[in-house]
Amino acid sequence: MKKSLLLIGLILASCSFLEAQDQLFVIPLKKDKIPPVVMSSIEKDFPESTVTGYSAIPIQSIGEDWAVVRNDVNQDKYDTYQVDIDGNAFAGTATYDANGRLISARENLKNVILPHQIGRSIGAEYPGWAVAGDHELITVYKPGRQQVYYRVKLEKGREKMTVVYDGSGNQVKPSGAGDYSREMKETLRKEKRDS
Repeated sequence: MKKSLLLIGLILASCSFLEAQDQLFVIPLKKDKIPPVVMSSIEKDFPESTVTGYSAIPIQSIGEDWAVVRNDVNQDKYDTYQVDIDGNAFAGTATYDANGRLISARENLKNVILPHQIGRSIGAEYPGWAVAGDHELITVYKPGRQQVYYRVKLEKGREKMTVVYDGSGNQVKPSGAGDYSREMKETLRKEKRDS
């Protein structure tokens, strides 16, 4: 009995650990701890928005594809900053590097119509399904280009699912197919290799 309880406890602990692997660790910061160049970029990129929170992400980028979590969270300077933003038609987060370059933005769009190509693709691939409320726009910025993704909730009666499309209307992740952020990263890696 004790062995069974111990085994169940270990399984639950490992599941929690695996789930936490996809979550990002952030350190809350006060506005005065954000570099001026990052503050200027935020004002330029989101001019009519309100910043509701500032955080540091304790990572150091290595190349374009990898990051190593730093052990020292009690430092004054970080390589990556995240801000929470509220605007007229959205609420979201934006991530900047220490030089003020926008790395990515995640916006929860309120009462905003999906682009035509996304709506057309959803209609063709999911007949009878309807867009269920607001959707999420995820933009990844790379030097000289940006990649856009739409995360859309669909419903058909009592059934619900979430799908992800790129900006061209190509489905990136069907419902239940795993973590879409991994899929997006793989898409970006393929594009980088092909270019």
